[in-house]
Amino acid sequence: MIARHRAGIQQITSPRFKKVEDVVGSLGAMQAQDFAGAKWSIGLRLPGTTEADIERAIEERAIIRTWALRGTLHFVAARDIHWILTLIAPRLHANQVAPFRKVSLTDSALHKSQDIMRRVLQGGNTITRKALLQEIQDGGVSVEDIRANFILLRAAVDGVICSGPRQGKEYTFVLLDEWVKPPAPITREEALANLAKCYFKGHGPATLQDYIWWSGLSRAEAQQGMDLASRSLSSVEVDDQKYFMGRNKTELHKDTQVHMLPGFDELLLGYTDRSASLAPVFAKRVAANKNGLFAATLVSDGEVIGLWKRTLVKDKVMIAVEPLKPFSKAQHRAITQAVKRYGSFLGMAPVLEESV
Repeated sequence: MIARHRAGIQQITSPRFKKVEDVVGSLGAMQAQDFAGAKWSIGLRLPGTTEADIERAIEERAIIRTWALRGTLHFVAARDIHWILTLIAPRLHANQVAPFRKVSLTDSALHKSQDIMRRVLQGGNTITRKALLQEIQDGGVSVEDIRANFILLRAAVDGVICSGPRQGKEYTFVLLDEWVKPPAPITREEALANLAKCYFKGHGPATLQDYIWWSGLSRAEAQQGMDLASRSLSSVEVDDQKYFMGRNKTELHKDTQVHMLPGFDELLLGYTDRSASLAPVFAKRVAANKNGLFAATLVSDGEVIGLWKRTLVKDKVMIAVEPLKPFSKAQHRAITQAVKRYGSFLGMAPVLEESV
């Protein structure tokens, strides 16, 4: 029941929006360090859209890619980015003290780097990552090794910069407040309630511990947000575990399609306990390895049934699949349809490399 409900509420089996920003906003935030995979995470929830449509939503400032929850790259709806950053920044600052100290990254150096960013980006300028780091280096702040990532991360969390439209294959940065006009501020209590509602309405059924993991908030902050949002939430007990969700009704029909999920999709990454969708016996074949990577998965009726990989060759996308257990004949056919849909999203001819 939990796996089927999550797949429906996350719009994998029951799409209900027509705009990119509404899909992203309904989930609160979508993990996006794998840029290609993150675009597909949105696309698979918006039937008929293409990769170009997602890129256009970024260029038109409908969604923002930046470091957000847990200090990880996420897509966030533009309308939500300011209050989310304001809410999570204090805890991220506290978590950054020790690693920043190890590389001698002082508050003075961080402030100086952000002053440089504001100077070179003001007026609507868009600058590549490499060029922006060179400006910071030339301004007297070392960007050697991991310091570069820390400096950009802190500036993003502080609401100074965010990702802009790509220049070819180069990632760029812009000033957040120029890119997205700041809305009227809300109270911290309102923000805590908002984030809790976003999570449980877009990810439920989920536990308090799931929410703590996903949001990066402290247990006290997470619980406070849930208490403030309680009128918008309902709960159910399964195997002595309490799960929370929105009060919105979701039809739970068995899904016979197969869905190709990228490695960092919210269906798995949005929870600490993934066993509802991923059988523990297969967890090591899917979950993060020493490089922090997650395998792309084939999902049917909310449950992982196999893995897939893509290879781009000129105008073709080659798809190799690996079953975690033997596919049924119906799943064979459904995988073929899923591959076709992914090819349409990319605007490339899909080729299923291995017989399923």
